Amino acid sequence: MINFRYHLVSLMAVFLSLTLGIALGSTVVKQGVLDVLKHRAATVKHEADVIDQTNKTLQSRIDAQIAYSAATAPAVVAGKLAGAKVVLLALRGVDGAAVQSMAVLLQRAGAVTPAIVWLESKWALASDADRTALRSALGTNVDDGGLLGAGMRLLSNRIAHTPTSVAPTDNALVKLSNAGFISVERVGTTGPPDLNGFPGGDAAVVAVVGRGTTIDTGTYIEIFTEALSRAMVEDALPLVLGERDSDPVKFPQPGTAMRLMLSSREVSTVDSLAAIEGRVAAVLAVAAMRNGTVGHYGDGPGSTRPLPVIP
Repeated sequence: MINFRYHLVSLMAVFLSLTLGIALGSTVVKQGVLDVLKHRAATVKHEADVIDQTNKTLQSRIDAQIAYSAATAPAVVAGKLAGAKVVLLALRGVDGAAVQSMAVLLQRAGAVTPAIVWLESKWALASDADRTALRSALGTNVDDGGLLGAGMRLLSNRIAHTPTSVAPTDNALVKLSNAGFISVERVGTTGPPDLNGFPGGDAAVVAVVGRGTTIDTGTYIEIFTEALSRAMVEDALPLVLGERDSDPVKFPQPGTAMRLMLSSREVSTVDSLAAIEGRVAAVLAVAAMRNGTVGHYGDGPGSTRPLPVIP
């Protein structure tokens, strides 16, 4: 006969079975999920290993291409500037190694480039003292709005014309050096040139500017670059502007420091001197300008081709 005790035991058995079933089912599901996750993790790791190996292979090829470009660059430019006088200007704060490499490549091309003329941070004209110092070098009183342009014309005119007097007081390069606006760094083992006779007329100019330099505040770097360019053009100096930004991650778009000159028909530009290809382009651009050809080279906005075409 079925009594209450039987029903109670039966109900307890049912609940116990349900509890055991849920527990066992849960364990099976969890193990299944873990197996899936382990499989996915193994797949992702395999894919990551494949991508890592691919990146290493690609980087190895890039390194080989860079090494090849560096090894062949001297042969590419050899004799292109035989005997040409080239003044190398560089804005303080751009990569010094790239500028030295630019100077050496100019020499390999046969150019007479004994030194780098560094344009110092005083060109920012940020203080009354710096503005007064430039006015003193100019020997005349110029208002703030025209001071940068006047200073650049003083520099440009001096590069274009060697002074007839050997007195340092008549030499703009000496004046600018004494005032802290320029400094001269030798290239190679020879000493820096005598500023009284340097460069001796009939020279071309390579000017290296860039973002992240000592005067890169707002749009001033563009205004500075334009003022430098205008001064060189007025003195009929063949000018190649090259850009070497301090940080390619922070400044990913090349050519912004010389943005105002990217459509110029009087000044050639090379948008990146960080790579050896850019420095080769700058050397060839000088040779092209000496033959009357102006161009904009590189791979950034405003460039028309990677390299000049030299017969």
